[in-house]
Amino acid sequence: MTSKRKRGSESLLEGKASSTHEQSLMPNEGAASQDEGRKEDILAATLRLAAQEGFDKISVRKVAALAGVSPSLITYHYKTKTKLIAEAWWLLHARESRLRDETVGKVSGLKRVEEGFRLFSEGAYAEVTPQLRLDFWSKTARTPALLELYIKHEELLRDAHIARIKASVEEGDLDPRLAEDLGLVEDLLQAFQLGLHVWSGLHTRAKDRKRTLQVGRFFLSLLRSPTR
Repeated sequence: MTSKRKRGSESLLEGKASSTHEQSLMPNEGAASQDEGRKEDILAATLRLAAQEGFDKISVRKVAALAGVSPSLITYHYKTKTKLIAEAWWLLHARESRLRDETVGKVSGLKRVEEGFRLFSEGAYAEVTPQLRLDFWSKTARTPALLELYIKHEELLRDAHIARIKASVEEGDLDPRLAEDLGLVEDLLQAFQLGLHVWSGLHTRAKDRKRTLQVGRFFLSLLRSPTR
């Protein structure tokens, strides 16, 4: 199975293609679609600017120029620069999730995590460098308002993540002894993935990406059912 994006797949850092706005929509639906497209363009421009200059250098004016919109439109949608950065990061996560869906489908927790490791090791996330991730987490740790938004977002996703982990138990993929505290398993997976991203940010050679996959798979093997 290849990790290359299918033809027509979105770029992780680019705006939403105008061709996605169907011409046959009713007027109100067309306006809503256009509005969502503009918002996604703004968030993608925020990510591209962060990749170029770092999150600390982001300004509403710079993002507006890159997205081809007015600064007032950005302020209207996102109110603060902190909210803009947070929403842009969540867009990136949503796109990475869709990319996993394209290659492996909607699978259970451990398989989904492993697919993320594989895609990373094969360069499918090459647009999103480890340095960009480290820069975002550094910015988050230094910005209380951004940290608060990040934590709230993670809490919203937690139930869905635990449901996927539960599916791993039901499929016999996760060691049944871990089923007693799936929340702990979720925290362990999140902590490991964050740590692996930090490690990959310090080891950037091509052979290191392969090693990242090996490390990730070994970690998951410790969580898997002994019978598999």
